[in-house]
Amino acid sequence: MDRLGGLIHRMPWTGAFFLADALAIVAVPPLNGFSSEWLIVQNLLRGVEFADVEVRGAFAVAGALVALTAGLAVTAFVRAFGMSFLGLPRTSQAHDAREVRWAMRVGMGLLTAICLILAVIPTYIVNALGPVVTELHAPGGNQALAPPFFAPQSLPRALWPIFTTLAHRSGKAGFLAQDSY
Repeated sequence: MDRLGGLIHRMPWTGAFFLADALAIVAVPPLNGFSSEWLIVQNLLRGVEFADVEVRGAFAVAGALVALTAGLAVTAFVRAFGMSFLGLPRTSQAHDAREVRWAMRVGMGLLTAICLILAVIPTYIVNALGPVVTELHAPGGNQALAPPFFAPQSLPRALWPIFTTLAHRSGKAGFLAQDSY
């Protein structure tokens, strides 16, 4: 990238698609990165509902890591766009650059369109998955997903107290109760 520069004047379509997709990656509303990051942040904010201090702390640390990741992504893509497309060309290859063929522009346009579509779809997908998630939280729903080698019956008796404590903290005590074996 340090050999590029000024490509926005020679490759306007590529620059526009790169900018739109970079904005999607760094979670600028209303693009798809924002939709997915907002769903993550919403669920992390619900961590305050847990009674256990360690769990709330873990959610707070996860939230801080999401914010750090978002900040690093913005920094990286601002730099990538600025070095590649803005300023003056730094090499003769960058000075002589030309826009890519129409087939490549169509490909970049389709990917950008997918980013826009995926920004809207989560609203509908989350509502559609609601019944599935409710079914998984029903009694026995999690057991249907657990492979037999993770089943509580396959654990050595010495590990039962550890997993029973974890189950009580998560509210799934019935799933790992010793007398259910």
